[in-house]
Amino acid sequence: MGLVLAVTVLVLAGTAWFLSDADLRAVDRRAAAMGIPTSWSSLSLVRSDLNRLTTWQRFQTLALAVRSYSAIDDQGRMPQLGEPLPEGLRAHHASLPTGDVTELLSLCDQLAGSDLVLRTSWDWTTSMTEIDATRAACKLFAERIALAEPEAVATEAQRLISIATMQCPNGVLGGLVAISELAIWQRAVACRLPEPEIDCPAIAAQAQQGRTWLSVAMPRAYLGEFVFMRTLLHEAVRGPSPLGEAIATEMGIPTWLCETGLHRLVLRQGRGDALMAALDLMPVLRLPADHAHRLAFLHTTSLALADRSRWIPAVALEQFLLTTHELIARSWAKVDTGLAVIAAEALGSAWPADPMDAASHPVRRIERNGRLIGYYLVGPNGRDDGGRTSHPRDDCVALYERLGSPHAADPLPLPPQATPAVLPSKP
Repeated sequence: MGLVLAVTVLVLAGTAWFLSDADLRAVDRRAAAMGIPTSWSSLSLVRSDLNRLTTWQRFQTLALAVRSYSAIDDQGRMPQLGEPLPEGLRAHHASLPTGDVTELLSLCDQLAGSDLVLRTSWDWTTSMTEIDATRAACKLFAERIALAEPEAVATEAQRLISIATMQCPNGVLGGLVAISELAIWQRAVACRLPEPEIDCPAIAAQAQQGRTWLSVAMPRAYLGEFVFMRTLLHEAVRGPSPLGEAIATEMGIPTWLCETGLHRLVLRQGRGDALMAALDLMPVLRLPADHAHRLAFLHTTSLALADRSRWIPAVALEQFLLTTHELIARSWAKVDTGLAVIAAEALGSAWPADPMDAASHPVRRIERNGRLIGYYLVGPNGRDDGGRTSHPRDDCVALYERLGSPHAADPLPLPPQATPAVLPSKP
């Protein structure tokens, strides 16, 4: 009888603990003291007005309908300096419906200048169709930059960067999409930058526009990401959640636990401490432009966390979240530095410091035969490996010419030569 009573008490206590949100209430109290929102309502996002949303919907329709050359004939990267434009590119753009293209350009100009807020919350079921539309438009405008007359390059480039910075990201997914689109702008502009007729001050101003937008948008994206993770971990414990199961798998939780739903016990055990650890990171994550401090802090935290056992649920969940934060922080630092390099090249000024370099050396130039072809940042190992493109690798970026391998400055391989046919000798 006593054993049955004890088991009953344990089951009831365990159920009460599992259903309790005491850990989340503690997180919320600390977040409130730090000024960090914990719900979508407290994030205070305001959806754009109806006219702006209607303009966006038409833009989205046209962006998916007016297809870029790469969308119908995937050629990989756009050509770099000294390489011919892909065969058929100019003819493809000439064949696009003139009315649709003109309207798309007009809509892009109308949407530029202020944030477009499509939604005030999101979860794992949200269908973000705008990602396909903006990326399609960015590729189209990158091609227009390649085809434009020199005096029109800055106008086309302004449209591309307006698309990349058009939407207010309410999570790091939106921030990462914008980062990838700003990288498209960087590559497209670099191909035309050396031409003497290019409006270099305008290009430099656009690069600074992108950097300024990132310094505001990414800290805000981190706030949205915290709200998303707090909401997700609450819902993943309360009921079935495919994304919760995916996170559990990434944490190393055995598949059979996920299939039986027992992973929810692991998430319940670890979520409070993991969210508290995420709050510890927030002041550094939200620094507007101090990439060196942010990356060094994340790296130190990662090393300390690696010494702790992954069998502890909170540690496994912290490691999962930290890996994501490091990836995003490096991507932000890389594209922000790339924009600074473009601005410096356009104005003929000094290059920026490498945010990945603990000694804050300037970004390293990559030269081939005395010509600047690109640059590189110190890789994830924190060591200058001389511009390696193979392991261990630096973050190498082509600027004016293609990079070599295994070092970026290596000469490019010669195209294969056709072997002349050998005719059989007469008997």
